[in-house]
Amino acid sequence: MNIKQNILITGGRAPATLYLIRRLAEQGHRIFCAESQLCHLSARSRYLSGNYRVRSPRFDYSGFKTDLLEIVSDRRIDLIIPTCEEVFALARAKPLLTDFCQVFCEDLDTLTPLHDKWQFSSTCRDVPVQPIRTWLIRSQEDLVNAVAESSAAKWVLKPVYSRFATQVRILQRNSRIQFDPAHRNAVLQEFIEGIPLCSYSIVKHGRLTLHADYQPIFSAGKNGAAAAFRYVADDGIRTFTENFFSRTKLTGQFAFDFIRNSSGLHVLECNPRLTSGIQLFGTGGNIDQAFTGTANHVLQPSPGSTSALKTIFAHWRSVPGVDPVSRLDALLHWPDPIWDRNDQGPFWRQPQVMASLLRLARSKKISMTEATTYDIEWNGV
Repeated sequence: MNIKQNILITGGRAPATLYLIRRLAEQGHRIFCAESQLCHLSARSRYLSGNYRVRSPRFDYSGFKTDLLEIVSDRRIDLIIPTCEEVFALARAKPLLTDFCQVFCEDLDTLTPLHDKWQFSSTCRDVPVQPIRTWLIRSQEDLVNAVAESSAAKWVLKPVYSRFATQVRILQRNSRIQFDPAHRNAVLQEFIEGIPLCSYSIVKHGRLTLHADYQPIFSAGKNGAAAAFRYVADDGIRTFTENFFSRTKLTGQFAFDFIRNSSGLHVLECNPRLTSGIQLFGTGGNIDQAFTGTANHVLQPSPGSTSALKTIFAHWRSVPGVDPVSRLDALLHWPDPIWDRNDQGPFWRQPQVMASLLRLARSKKISMTEATTYDIEWNGV
């Protein structure tokens, strides 16, 4: 972006969002944040020109939309970049919002088949990756029949709409297999052993403008999101993403989870939003050009780039295939995305943010991880 813009970023609760706020502000843009959590990580960042609390997109979509329109009008917003699961509310409101500014995501009808794990598995049948046998599960009978049809010894069962592995169940043939009717629709996948890999991309009209492949070293809790990870250049992932986006002509931010083993590359699911992969891009990288498509090449991290969210070290869980030296190196030497010598407010705010999440988790009888997205989740309705 040669012209400096007023950019509204939603989802300031996430470390990745804070990281994006800093990088775009460093490039001279005026950054505003809209967030439904009162106490969130980015609120105290000196890189923000304004922080606004909006109503919950999950529980008050109409109010959320009205709040955004007021901010867009008052601050003369040029571009909205959604970053967390409120992207689906932005996608729903996009036809109205685009009368006033650009919205960096696709519409809801386009995003839904990517977020829905069953529909996404069907989409991937025509791209160059190894297939994972997947069944749509709507009842106990469906589950029993799928297990009987499969020759695997272990499976993954998860709702078609889920995040951070909070509702993932690992089933084994010799264990009691029970479907939870509260999930309505779920997918059953044969369990794939191997090395977990992830990708994060910014795409403009089907063209990659920014891309990073990375290997998780630690996850946030059992089977959770990557907490510590390193950049890897995986040719198979790059081929998959280029093929997928050139075929679909999408615009937005997209992330994929993979497993690589001796039989090849297996794609697990898609997250059509910002992920922590953005934290692999250092200062001065012209990330803003990825959003406009004006970069003359695909932006990639520097070799050896790493990131480690150390505040939640107590919740780190080792990922298969990682040597002990890398684990120690991640803890001692890898950069923390929240710490910034020139922007210390968010770092010191973390205890207050954690206490707020703990109160919400206790009041709603949910986990801390579930509390982080409680008011922005989109489950297809």
